[in-house]
Amino acid sequence: MRKREDIFIDPLTELYNRRYLEFWINNEIKRAERFSQRFSILIIDIDYFKEINDTYGHLKGDSVLKDFSKFLLKNIRDVDIPIRYGGDEFLIIFPFTDKESLKIILDRLYEKNRKAKFSDIKVTFSSGIAEFPSNGYKWEDIFQYADKGLYRAKKLGKNRYAEATEAEIKTIKIPSPVFVGRKEEFNFIKNSVENENKINIVTGEVGIGKTRLIQEIANFHKNNIFVRGTSFSSFQNIPFYSWRQIIQVLHNDFSDIFFSSFYKLNNNYKYEIKKIVPTIEWDSNKEFKTTDKYTLYNAIVDLLINFSMNKNLFIMFDDLQWTDSESIDLIHVLANAKINNIRIFSAFRTDSTENSSTLNDFIINLSRERIFNEIKLHPLSKEETGILISYIIDAYPSSDILDFIYNSSGGNPFYIEEIIQNLYKSSLLEWDKKKEWLLKTNEVTPPGSIKEIITVKFNGLDEISKEILLYISVFGRPVSMDMLSDVVKKNEGEIVDAIDKLIAYNLLEERGKRVYFFREGIALKIIYSFINENRKIEMHNNVVNFMESRYKNDIENHLEEIVYHAIKASNEKIIKKYILKAAEESMEVFAYSDAIEFYKIALNLFKETEKTLLIVEKLVRIYNTLGNYDEIAKLVKKYINIKQFKNFKGKLYYYLASGALEADNIKTARKNLNLALKYNSDPNFENKIYSDMAWLYMKLKEYDKGLLICYRLIPRKSLQNELKKDIYNTMGAIYMDKNDYKESEKYYKRALYYGKKINDIRGSAAILNNLALLYSSMNMYRKSVNYFRKAYKAFEDTSYIKGSIIALMDMATPISKIKGYKEALEILNEAEKKSIILNNKSLFMSIYMTLSNIYLHLNEIDNFFKSLDIVEKYATILKNHLFLMNILIDKFEYYKYVSVEKAKSYYDKIMEMMRKHQLPDYNIEIMMIKLEKLFFTKQYNEYIRQEKIILKNISYESDQNIIEEFYLHLILINSLKGNKKNIQRYFKLAYELIGKEDTHEKARINYIMGLAYKLLKDKKNSLQYIRKALKIFKKLDDYYYVSLIESQINEIKRLSKT
Repeated sequence: MRKREDIFIDPLTELYNRRYLEFWINNEIKRAERFSQRFSILIIDIDYFKEINDTYGHLKGDSVLKDFSKFLLKNIRDVDIPIRYGGDEFLIIFPFTDKESLKIILDRLYEKNRKAKFSDIKVTFSSGIAEFPSNGYKWEDIFQYADKGLYRAKKLGKNRYAEATEAEIKTIKIPSPVFVGRKEEFNFIKNSVENENKINIVTGEVGIGKTRLIQEIANFHKNNIFVRGTSFSSFQNIPFYSWRQIIQVLHNDFSDIFFSSFYKLNNNYKYEIKKIVPTIEWDSNKEFKTTDKYTLYNAIVDLLINFSMNKNLFIMFDDLQWTDSESIDLIHVLANAKINNIRIFSAFRTDSTENSSTLNDFIINLSRERIFNEIKLHPLSKEETGILISYIIDAYPSSDILDFIYNSSGGNPFYIEEIIQNLYKSSLLEWDKKKEWLLKTNEVTPPGSIKEIITVKFNGLDEISKEILLYISVFGRPVSMDMLSDVVKKNEGEIVDAIDKLIAYNLLEERGKRVYFFREGIALKIIYSFINENRKIEMHNNVVNFMESRYKNDIENHLEEIVYHAIKASNEKIIKKYILKAAEESMEVFAYSDAIEFYKIALNLFKETEKTLLIVEKLVRIYNTLGNYDEIAKLVKKYINIKQFKNFKGKLYYYLASGALEADNIKTARKNLNLALKYNSDPNFENKIYSDMAWLYMKLKEYDKGLLICYRLIPRKSLQNELKKDIYNTMGAIYMDKNDYKESEKYYKRALYYGKKINDIRGSAAILNNLALLYSSMNMYRKSVNYFRKAYKAFEDTSYIKGSIIALMDMATPISKIKGYKEALEILNEAEKKSIILNNKSLFMSIYMTLSNIYLHLNEIDNFFKSLDIVEKYATILKNHLFLMNILIDKFEYYKYVSVEKAKSYYDKIMEMMRKHQLPDYNIEIMMIKLEKLFFTKQYNEYIRQEKIILKNISYESDQNIIEEFYLHLILINSLKGNKKNIQRYFKLAYELIGKEDTHEKARINYIMGLAYKLLKDKKNSLQYIRKALKIFKKLDDYYYVSLIESQINEIKRLSKT
């Protein structure tokens, strides 16, 4: 590592280097401005230096450069600043010196040079001069003036100094200093930014100006922070690549705001963010357990929320066609979050054949959710082309120039710039004495495709410049000056010279301090295609060696990139060394598709049985997480009958069973669990198989078989605490299904004990949620809410968002029973807000289904139907017939009080759905709907005939809620029969079932009693029961029932008058 002062010294000549110039020059200009002082600069280029190198060799050339540097030092003042600018190029700054004084110095310097030799070689040099401020106030202008003078000196015969003429300093400016056209698109995005919170996506062909338009929008809104994450075609397998860039910029350039925002996060969130940006300075002694990808998503969204409270953020994702699926997922989450002080932009090419299915799905989803605007860019008009040309050449073009450029470019800004640059470099576009630009000839071949343009430019480059471009294409991402110097094996001066040339050729642009990449992303693939296969292997290997050396103390943070280059280089040794770790790193950040690819490569490399089995196990776990159960079957079947895996057959069958069980393919799961038991040779693993078998029997409702397995497993000494937790949880679920609530509570509590014992906070939270559901089923609503809150806190502590949402959603029902529907709505709104992070359609359906019920009871009918519409949209996409059935049932339940005809219509749809899709879980519910239809359509005789069927069902039903519903129908049937004694009997039985806390059901029973006495034409008792119900419903904010009851009261009063 150099000392600080050494980084500014050229090691060959011991003069200052270009880095020193960049560090110092702007301060010198400010100082000169402040004190109204002048300074001059001199750019020197040794004449015929290439011939010296070719004739005498590079060592002699270096010796000449050293001696020439000493000559310069000897003949200038101490205050003057000599800099080695490039290979054989020097720059000297002369403070307090005007041009005329500099010319005197130069005359003396040239005179002395005529008598001098450098390493026994006579050398001449050419130079150009400029002065601040007469030749420019900006460094770029001053330097350009001197550089043009140098060019003129060479043109006049070399071995002299010269000053640029007016025609020579008239130059072109690419890219255009002023943004041209796009007024309509600019105003549209500006309006969107200021008045709505949608993601604005700019699309169009390559070179059309997508990125520039977004940058102009950001520049217009000056008080915002603009950050850009760019994707590259080479790194589609590196997860969150564009997000890493964005977070890194916020961390590096706005560190105060960043750390203020970062430290507000909980430690789980800090841990997740540090996983993708390891350079963040935060250490914790505690180990954090990864939960799921949504924890990471939520962490990043919360970080941005905190950051945007200090400063508005404009975030751009460029070249979306090359963005990895994980980044697109997270962009979708951020777009749905609709954070007030954040605006999201993106751009992608519509002419690319590489637009992934992930990107297409993303656009379709955004469109369906109505949270994005697509702004399609078209070529510039002829008038706009003329304006753009005028800014580039600093004069309005003549008609022949405009016609030629417009017709050749088609109005594409990239081609316009290329044509102008080619004309200028070929001296076909010149500044005339009349002070106008002239096109010397129209016989110019217009540029072809971008590939042809880049190929022509590449072929005209020197070898160092070519090598730089090739290595940048091999790296596949922006590369720093020192990295290029290391891999190209040239000194920094030569690299700087070459990069200047490549920037001037519009091939590269600076993407950060001394960091460079292709100006157009498509250039990467074109340049890379110039490398033959053997050379690609060599270059990728060089990059691997470079990265191993450079990052030897930080290798884990660069694994994916090293493995990428090792794969490209077919370097089996390096691939084997890092690929399993790279796969694990991908899993750590939930980049499952990348992990799958790494593991698949590893399967072909590693031949050891146990290592192969380990990889298979990892892949099974990923496929299970993703729900790709067919892939599990394919993978396992590949190995299950291979002789060397004979001892692991039991495990392989278990993997098949686990996939089938997760997919609810019960028959296949059962078959493979039995085979797993048959071939298993590990007693400890046998416990795991039996544990899953017990859960399988619970799903099959073969409760006795499931319990028998559990009772046999529990006494085993080999049984680990984690399995004890799972087994007791299964027993709790079985007894809950059997409506044996006391036993269920006992076993859930035992499961909770072992969950806490092994410090499984998330698993314990799930068991707390199960207990809460149990207490809700037992009508112990206050206790249920208490347990839901405990579960919610535990899920929050582990940052398991899905668990938090489920706890909130389940909690809404008991809350509505004891505190009312307004409070239940608040809880569901919180669940809805959290669910945006997940973008999980199944969860959305559950939330909006529950919300629809709450809105109905609040008598917010518009919101009731809107919620059902959202459920229907997702259920239709997912072909979820259970939710589609629930929608029909809810609409039937609403219309039975509002419109008998519509209720009948929905009843017919329900019956059709049952016939078409065979949904056995709905048999009891369908029976209830039939009873309701008979009652509300006044088919009283048929309704009365159902009494025997109801009584028969009660005799074998164990679910108290269903029995209560049957009692309510029996109350109404007996009112039609005029049997007051039975009405009171079933009223008491229904009341006994519901428990003390279920005030809502008490109100409903009283309401049914009111209807029963209304049928008996007993006005007094009818009003007594109905008013009692009304009082309770008002306390619970159940305005739907309040409305129904008030209309019933009015009807009873009206009937009594007649």
